[in-house]
Amino acid sequence: MTEASTADQGSGSAPSRACGGLALAALAALVVLTRYLFVTRWSLWQDEETSIYFSQNLEDPFVLHFPLFFALLRGLYELTGVSVTAGRLLAASLGVLGIALAYKTVARLVAKEAAVYATAFLALSVGYLFWCQSIRYYALLFVFQVAAVYFFVDGFETGRTRSLLLSCVFLLLGVLSHLSGALIFPVFVAHVGLSFLSREKGGAYSTRGYLIFGAMFLVVAAIFAGQYLSFKASLASLVTEGQAAAPLPLFVRVVAYFGAPAMALGLAAPIVGRGVVPRRSLRFFTCLAFLPVAEILVICQLHLVIALWYQALIGIFGFSTLAGVTLFALRRRGRVTLFRVAWIGALALSSIPMVGYYTVWRGDRPRLEEVAQFLRSEVGVRPDAASKPIVYARVPGVLAFYLGVEPSETKRQTLVQDFPASPPAGEGACWLVLEPDETPPGYADWLQKNCEVVQRFEARTGPKDRTVNVWRKKTAAAGAPR
Repeated sequence: MTEASTADQGSGSAPSRACGGLALAALAALVVLTRYLFVTRWSLWQDEETSIYFSQNLEDPFVLHFPLFFALLRGLYELTGVSVTAGRLLAASLGVLGIALAYKTVARLVAKEAAVYATAFLALSVGYLFWCQSIRYYALLFVFQVAAVYFFVDGFETGRTRSLLLSCVFLLLGVLSHLSGALIFPVFVAHVGLSFLSREKGGAYSTRGYLIFGAMFLVVAAIFAGQYLSFKASLASLVTEGQAAAPLPLFVRVVAYFGAPAMALGLAAPIVGRGVVPRRSLRFFTCLAFLPVAEILVICQLHLVIALWYQALIGIFGFSTLAGVTLFALRRRGRVTLFRVAWIGALALSSIPMVGYYTVWRGDRPRLEEVAQFLRSEVGVRPDAASKPIVYARVPGVLAFYLGVEPSETKRQTLVQDFPASPPAGEGACWLVLEPDETPPGYADWLQKNCEVVQRFEARTGPKDRTVNVWRKKTAAAGAPR
């Protein structure tokens, strides 16, 4: 029997199995409901429209570096036609698969009861939910990374070379989905290094096991290095240009999107879980929780690339698992009252942002589809119109998509243009669409003096204002400002 299979011993009575079945049924309902609820209600946002465009232009340099998700999306669209609905359903289905794999992983490597708690926290993470309802590659990357985790720990615990090989295969598939897939590499290296220093025994915790995994891992790392250097040479501006966040605001976003209750409970796991769950599994998931977050904070501090909270998305799995370990350990240690307070309180607090996401936050997205409807009906912006009004926007592709431009042309169309470097000169009329936080340099005073807001599409995610204003440039015929 391996270390990772001992925590569930003695918990197989008929009543506990019945309760476990009910818990799993409720958990499955929660996962499916939250992934698919209102999945098609929210407007596209910029990165989703980019994904649709890339799926129709597989020869694009970015796609050639990270082809897997876009090829999958293209295959789906070949069957269904290009639509937001099909793309969102794909993302939601990948989200369900990711959570199912996460449950299987924690149940196998830690304990089944801990897996129930961990999966609930993962399902209630508004950050993971967002990507499960976005046409983007992060849900697919999460699936590959969870699979890599499962086979990595299983391979070392059982000594199966095949599992270690599969872990490296999934690592490779991850970095072929996106660069941020490499943020899990240090987690594996740290676990192997700590195991070596601790002189772990059994399974593949041996010189032979370390050498076998190390050789395969180095192959994946070399492939990634070549991919990264090629990407940096041709498309580096995509990850080095833009508004950089400071480490503290970035960490606040991590906490908000990961889920503060899960992270708080997870902090206690290395202490309360000791002696209750498999030691090596606890050490691994501690690395999985903390290292990706630490990596993006260091990257942010050193200004290596633009650091974003969701580049450490796999860390949600780590913290959710540690939170599950804390609750499981409290019950095992007989701290029933504390367990109930922590479990019920964490569920209640985790549900608040979920409710906000589905209601007042409008899916954490600006209302760009409604903006396009306004431009079409009130301004007359149409691809087939004889006279086309001049429209500038920070997200021209999204508006063009909703206005009827072919999905394969949204990055090349001229119906809606990006903002010019300096405000438009002359007396001609034009329309400008932007969020207050996205105002280009040099435009703030010009907008106040020369334009007026004719329509507001209000939206907010907590402190983040996602309102979209439609400005109209004043002309001589429009008269003096009112």
